[in-house]
Amino acid sequence: MRLSKSLLLDPLARPHFSSRLLVSPLTKPRFSKYLLASPVSRLFDKRTIHTPTYHFPKIPAIAFPLTKKRSLGEWMFWFALFGYIMMCVGVYFYYVAPWITGETNIRIGADSDRYWEFARYFGDVPVLSVTQNRLGPITLAMILKSGFLVMCFNVVLLLIALKIADTIPNVNRTVFGLLLLANAELLPSLTTLNKEIFALLASVMTVKYVYSSRPKLLLLLTLFVAVCARWEQPAMLVFYLVTARLKIPPKWLLILLILAITIGYPFAFRILGVDPSSFDWLMADANTIVKLNSIQNAFGFPLVLPLKALMLMGGSWISPHFYTNNLAFAGNLEDYQQIIFQPLGCLAFLIVFYVAFRTGRLRLDNPVTVLSLITIILTAASPFIQPRYLYGVYTMLCLELARPKNPRLPSLRLQKREHFLRGT
Repeated sequence: MRLSKSLLLDPLARPHFSSRLLVSPLTKPRFSKYLLASPVSRLFDKRTIHTPTYHFPKIPAIAFPLTKKRSLGEWMFWFALFGYIMMCVGVYFYYVAPWITGETNIRIGADSDRYWEFARYFGDVPVLSVTQNRLGPITLAMILKSGFLVMCFNVVLLLIALKIADTIPNVNRTVFGLLLLANAELLPSLTTLNKEIFALLASVMTVKYVYSSRPKLLLLLTLFVAVCARWEQPAMLVFYLVTARLKIPPKWLLILLILAITIGYPFAFRILGVDPSSFDWLMADANTIVKLNSIQNAFGFPLVLPLKALMLMGGSWISPHFYTNNLAFAGNLEDYQQIIFQPLGCLAFLIVFYVAFRTGRLRLDNPVTVLSLITIILTAASPFIQPRYLYGVYTMLCLELARPKNPRLPSLRLQKREHFLRGT
């Protein structure tokens, strides 16, 4: 039987024992080999004594937005955004509110007056149809019933879009936000009842979905917000996802889309019983687009696509009418949408598109490029030329410019594994 030496070697444990089998503190260690091991010695061995310790829970750190560490560029962006929102409030009370009540003819928004009118006569005007989609603005007008609340709601949607953009891998939110502020169409998008703010949010959510593990809830929310904007946005996303699931190369995807519009566009009007010339009265002064629509209706969409796409992106800048019969030159400064916001918005779009092209970001292996081209093709098929319909494309290009030139995104499998480990 082995003898216990731990009692003799531990000066803190020895005074507690009174067993006769144990030696006194004065006993030398050389006599310990004659001592029997006692259960008491094992009980009070220093290796078995555990002192209970209590740890108070840590107080969670409270991070305030103004105390969070930010770079100088980020601080400049937030101050610029705050000043921009304050300017929007001033524009609303000085221009938009009197325009809604009919006290002035100065027009900031594009179709805001029509949406308010449709909301007043809800039931007599179709909200959703094959050729019309007024779901977002009319629903918003019926719920809020105030132009000021609509402006506040638009600002909230912008902040949500910035928050979502910050969660997209490799996206610099400061760069993205500054590019949004550089487009003049953002001001009427925030101050009036419109579809562009829904298009902005839907575009950010679309890019988020493409660069994420593609959760189903995010897809449903993206499609819902896209439907509140225009038919082209949900159609673009569904077409891209279906063809991606079928593993169709992007080049053949675009060719297939152009062929489908070329064949289906003339028959669509005939099936619906709509005469394409019935829209000509809306474009009485636009002889070019009327002729292009006639060619398109005769299965000539591939021939008119480049010119119609250029007219969508350039807007008034490529129209001779803008320089010869400009309303601003004639002294008519009431339609700010046509003489200020639309031309400046087209200029911002052309600059962003050119920079994205020159820096090599417009590649067919890039999902944002494919989504943007699908939207441009679908929008060019419309008999109308409205540059603001490409506001969602501008948003996606801004997100692409806010990312590094050749980002190394984690693969889909690694992203799913990371979500699994986090339990999200």
